[in-house]
Amino acid sequence: MRNTSIRHLSILGASLAAIAVAAPAFAADADDAGAEAGAEAIVVTGQRTTYNNAALDETLLDDKSPVASAIDLIGTLPGVQVNEGDAFGFDDWSTTYSIRGYQTNLDTQQVGLTIDGLPNGGSGYGGGSKAGRFVDTMNIGTVEVFQGTADIASRSNEALGGTINFVTSDPKDEFNVRLSGSVGDYDASRYYGRIDSGLIGGVAKGWISYAH
Repeated sequence: MRNTSIRHLSILGASLAAIAVAAPAFAADADDAGAEAGAEAIVVTGQRTTYNNAALDETLLDDKSPVASAIDLIGTLPGVQVNEGDAFGFDDWSTTYSIRGYQTNLDTQQVGLTIDGLPNGGSGYGGGSKAGRFVDTMNIGTVEVFQGTADIASRSNEALGGTINFVTSDPKDEFNVRLSGSVGDYDASRYYGRIDSGLIGGVAKGWISYAH
């Protein structure tokens, strides 16, 4: 009985030693076979893709009233809803906007807001930083709306159920003067003027505007 157990243990030990010796040899043979076959390293790369994005073009901007607020410009895009308590959008207490269920209002900030890609604080009343406080509606070149949940690369202070980026218009290459005026009920009025310098010395250009 004891002799049988010793013999079994001896056979098991010899088998394990043979496997340990054969494993490195097998790995080396596999590497040699791969090198002879000309195998190359396989590199897999991925690219972030966000769907359901939208942007305002010149046609949509021209269709908007001059008295529309910066936030109201995106109200016609699919999946976006804007509610304002006054005609000019100056009342931050009553201004709310949402993108497919994510919203920013007096209590909740779930939509990121940037101007030319730069964060401008929180978008609620406490942050006091809605786009209309920094750029006039008629100086906006386009508005980019990213409806997907943003990632860590998005420049915003919000919880990010989407991101809105207001892009200011570039100066024109030629000298240009733009004037606009609007009047309404209850003595409402709005006046706007802008001057584009055009190219100066072929290297610089700029614009200056005034609105009341």
